[in-house]
Amino acid sequence: MEYYSLNLRITRPPLPRAYIRRDIEQIINDDPDLKAKNDLLTSYKGIGKKTASVLLIELPELGRLSNKQIANLVGVALKTFQSGKMVGKTLVVADSLSEKHCTWLL
Repeated sequence: MEYYSLNLRITRPPLPRAYIRRDIEQIINDDPDLKAKNDLLTSYKGIGKKTASVLLIELPELGRLSNKQIANLVGVALKTFQSGKMVGKTLVVADSLSEKHCTWLL
């Protein structure tokens, strides 16, 4: 039985981030719906191309759900833990971490 070392394996070098960023921007600009959403998002103060791209990629529901539904989906909606007469703490429960980190930057 012959064993191959990891050095013999051919791997492709990772793509530079500039190429990935260019491809993402091209995909957004080629789709009229995504472009309209991107233009709307970037019109807000503090939302740049990267934040808008993350939101569009991770939340395709933008524009179809209400603000409360999106906040719940992302995990930034307050949730109160209660049962009967017992009322617990009100917490922000993390559901989707990448969107949550992105929205905390806002």
